[in-house]
Amino acid sequence: FNSFVDIANEYLGPFGGFVIGWTYWVCWIVSSMSDLTAMGQYFAYWYPQVPHWLTVLFIVLILISFNLLGARLFGELEFWFSIIKVVTIITMVIVGLVLIFLSFKTEYGHASFGNLIHHGGMFPHGVAGFLMSFQIAVYSFIGIELIG
Repeated sequence: FNSFVDIANEYLGPFGGFVIGWTYWVCWIVSSMSDLTAMGQYFAYWYPQVPHWLTVLFIVLILISFNLLGARLFGELEFWFSIIKVVTIITMVIVGLVLIFLSFKTEYGHASFGNLIHHGGMFPHGVAGFLMSFQIAVYSFIGIELIG
C-alpha cells in the first residue's frame, strides 16, 4: 500500500514527493493549531478564569484518546458526531424559519425574509466582504483533498 507521498515520488520525483509530504504536514499543523486556538477562545468566553493552555491541553488529550481507539469504535464515534452535526443544522434551519414565520421581535426589529433586502440588500457594503468569506469557507473544508 502506497501513500500519496510515495505516488508523488514515483510520478513527480523525489523533490515533488518531499514538497507534497511537508506541505501536507504543515497544512495539518496550521489547521490543528487554529482549531485548538478557536476552541480555547470559545471556552475562555464562558470560563475566563481557566488558563488557556489548560483548555487546549484537555482538548488535545481528548483527541488523542479518540485516535487511540480501535478503528471500529473510532468509526462509531465519527458516525454519532456526524449525526449530531446534521441534527444541529436541521434544528437551526427549523428554528430560524419558526422565528421568521412568528415575526419574532428583537431589539433590532422583527425577524422576516424582508431583512434580506432591507437596509441595503444582501451586500450593503459591496460584494468584497462576500468574496472574502470564501477564504474561510475553503479553509473549513481542508482535508485529505488539500493535496489535490
